[in-house]
Amino acid sequence: MTLREKRRQQRLNNIKITKTTLYAKDNHSFHIHLSPRESWELLARISKESWFLETGQIAPTFLDKSKVRILKRGQDVSNY
Repeated sequence: MTLREKRRQQRLNNIKITKTTLYAKDNHSFHIHLSPRESWELLARISKESWFLETGQIAPTFLDKSKVRILKRGQDVSNY
């Protein structure tokens, strides 16, 4: 067994898995503490990284406003 395989086996022996429910306080899957602006910036950053991983090119920095609709709370969205 090589040194690399030994390290892999040690990691596999030390892995601890804990299951939590979706609504548990220690579930960190959601960023519920972010403001709307911080949420938008996080989404933009994830989108740019995804674009780069899929295309291998840096994502364009402009915003295509023909694709963006700003909705107000309570506004009917069935038209979109």
